[in-house]
Amino acid sequence: MKLKGLLLCGGRSSRLGLDKSLLEIDGQQVYNRWIEYFTSFQIDLYISCKPEQVSNYNHHLIIVDKHDQLGPLSGLVAAIHNDASCHWFIVSVDLLYITKNDINYLLSKYKKEYFACCFQDANSIIYPLFSLISPSMHTYIQEHLLLPNPSIKKILSHPNVQKLHALFDNSLVSINTSMDLKNYLHFLDQIQGE
Repeated sequence: MKLKGLLLCGGRSSRLGLDKSLLEIDGQQVYNRWIEYFTSFQIDLYISCKPEQVSNYNHHLIIVDKHDQLGPLSGLVAAIHNDASCHWFIVSVDLLYITKNDINYLLSKYKKEYFACCFQDANSIIYPLFSLISPSMHTYIQEHLLLPNPSIKKILSHPNVQKLHALFDNSLVSINTSMDLKNYLHFLDQIQGE
């Protein structure tokens, strides 16, 4: 299976008030932690960002979002245009609770007969920004772009998408506000103190 990672960094971060990907956790910018995670699985990780963000990253694998009005779907569409022959493992930069174990879990559970694989919660709510998209899904994505309000979440509602339950409930929590960040840092202090 040809596989590439895509780190979605093109968001505005308006609620948090600063670029999430440039947050420093334990002395390391968040985007570098994601590069380290994916490299440990021998997966090249591409950073998806807006043109004005490119200079923020000291990384050679960058895909520039071209459709600002599509939100995170913009990054996926740009990635597919970059390489339509591979599986894309997409992750949002603000899913800080995700660990290497979650990446390994999704990769090990994915069944190739499915168009994609993602997490869902106990209420069957899909979490689209940590998912694996196969090349067989690309045509469906292109067709979906013609519909009103296209999104990755709507795409992953397709019946031929494998839906897994996350290993831990907090894995799917994103960092959107200063309170979210404060809670995450408190969580880190707790686990580092154990």
